[in-house]
Parts: sequence; C-alpha cells; structure tokens
Amino acid sequence: MKPVDLSGLETAIDNTLPTRKIALVRNLLPKITDARVRGLSKKEIWSSLHAAGLEMSYKMFVTYLARIQPAQPAPPTATATAAPPAATSRSEGGSTRAVLDEARRDLAAKDYAKVMRQRKPGNPT
Repeated sequence: MKPVDLSGLETAIDNTLPTRKIALVRNLLPKITDARVRGLSKKEIWSSLHAAGLEMSYKMFVTYLARIQPAQPAPPTATATAAPPAATSRSEGGSTRAVLDEARRDLAAKDYAKVMRQRKPGNPT
C-alpha cells in the first residue's frame, strides 16, 4: 500500500467554509464572545456580519447563539455592574441560577393569582 499525502487535504479543509449557517456561527463563536466582552451588542455583531455577507436574519442569528451556548450567561459588558444585593442575600450559599429560578416561580405564581382573582364570578373581565 502506498503512503497518502494528506497535506493538500488539510489545506482544502481549512479553506472550506461550512455549508450550514449554525456551523458558521459556531466557528465564529470565539470572535463573537470577544466582541460581547468588549461591549458590543448581539445586534451590532450581527449587523457587522450581515454587512460582510452573512445571509441570516437577526432572529436566526440569536437563535443559533442560544443553541450553541444554552447554559452560558451573557458575558459582562462595559457597563455591567455587580449582582443586585437582593439576589446575593437570598441565595444563602445557592447559585445565582437557583435564585433567578425562584424569582421566576414567584412572578409566575403572582401572575396566576392575579388571573384567578379576575376570573371570580362578579368580577368584570
């Protein structure tokens, strides 16, 4: 069996763009993350990529970012501040995510109670 020269294949692979748009966004993710850390919004990043020839709606761009990095919090921006004191005092050793989940449940319960009060007989809708 004769040896195969793979150097040309590696160059061809390196110079080939992915055919799926989500793969393209995944390849650009380190640069997108750097831009977010520098304080650019997702909209500004998308506008730059769109101007450079990326044929994708902003909504799809944001959807792809969410699919690629579902569990990662948004990177800090130049105007970001420390976590609000209420979130840190309620956690008592718990994670910030747990505190946020609890706050969402509280809001959902309040909204549900409000809707139920409005549905009582005699209340105008």
